[in-house]
Amino acid sequence: MLITVVGLGYVGLTAAVGLAESGHKVIGIDHNPDRIELLQRKIIPFHEPGLEAALSAVPIDFRTETTELTDVVIVAVSTPLLPGDEVDTREVRKVIGTVISSIQAPSLIIVKSTIPPGTSDELVNEFPELRERYIHNPEFLSQGQALADWRTPDRLVLGLWNQALLPLVEELYHDLSAPRVVTAPREAEMVKYASNAFLATKISFANEIARWCETQQINVDDVIKGVSLDPRMGQGFWRPGLGYGDSCLGKDVALLTRRARDSGRTMLLLESVTEVNTRQQMFPMDFVHDISPAPDVAVLGLLYEPGSDDMRAAPSLRLIPALAARAARLRVWDPVLTAETVQALFPGVDHVENVTAAVTGATVIIALTEFPEVTGLDWHTVAQAAAPGCLVIDAKNMLDQTGVISAGLTYRGVGRVPADVEEP
Repeated sequence: MLITVVGLGYVGLTAAVGLAESGHKVIGIDHNPDRIELLQRKIIPFHEPGLEAALSAVPIDFRTETTELTDVVIVAVSTPLLPGDEVDTREVRKVIGTVISSIQAPSLIIVKSTIPPGTSDELVNEFPELRERYIHNPEFLSQGQALADWRTPDRLVLGLWNQALLPLVEELYHDLSAPRVVTAPREAEMVKYASNAFLATKISFANEIARWCETQQINVDDVIKGVSLDPRMGQGFWRPGLGYGDSCLGKDVALLTRRARDSGRTMLLLESVTEVNTRQQMFPMDFVHDISPAPDVAVLGLLYEPGSDDMRAAPSLRLIPALAARAARLRVWDPVLTAETVQALFPGVDHVENVTAAVTGATVIIALTEFPEVTGLDWHTVAQAAAPGCLVIDAKNMLDQTGVISAGLTYRGVGRVPADVEEP
């Protein structure tokens, strides 16, 4: 099939590469000429492990625009959150309008962009001829493993009005064996929002349990292990930490809670999820705030997760300014973000090139991102470089607590029993 993918961010570029791997002829469209120039040179403009290597192995025609007729158009443009917690769907509408008004519209128009429930109905009201060729096919890709998620999806959700489109979908996804959920577009839209809302709830729930465990001298690691092995609850998204900080969960929960309030049916659970997450993102300040004199702080990692350079909702955006206001000195290290990017995000913050430079002389070390350079640290070596008795704050429960303590450092995690608390 000849396919056009419009919007070459995390979702669109992954889709383009995945479809090219499936043997389709793919045209990739993005209106940013700098991005297209990089992609034509087989360079991806963001951090996504494995995607650049996969791109180098497939033929994709990258352009800033196209007039070529194709069998399928996939819309994967951004839908950012606007003030007031509403979603900006203008780019989706613009692309749909351009495609549907072409001389010969494609047989199939797939919207993968995340759009609020009811948006597909609005699109069809605006473009009636869209109904017979439209599918909302939400994506469920995790940044850092997007290509793997594309290749082996756990489900394909297909929201459509015209069942006759299904053979075309099967031809498009001929090598994907995941279960198909075929429904109307409004339900497909809600599947995406409900999925993200539930994942956000699991994260906030795990953090609430962790905070309570800490007050009761209960080790949360054992509690979470015992809970997560229950097949009714699922294995993922159980680890306590800084809360959720990708670019989707917070945005989607915010829209649902705002629309629920507007309708007079408040979602109390999801509002609590947001409140817990907002508080959790600042939990390292609980340890730093009252340290006297003002501490010398080293922050290891600024990204929310090591596989993605998407900083749009990273907890560090709130935490670093608060630390800078409290610390006598603050140094940050991140192997993915450039010094220029760090300075743009956090003016005046001292960006260093390696972990050693960050921890030297530190009285507080905060591990924010589970980079291998952090999880694999030799803590005896760190102890020699840091100040005596340095406090190590493990914001993702990613570190070897015993290794940190045996090096003579003080350890604090999320819901982990402090080493200075004796067992009864």
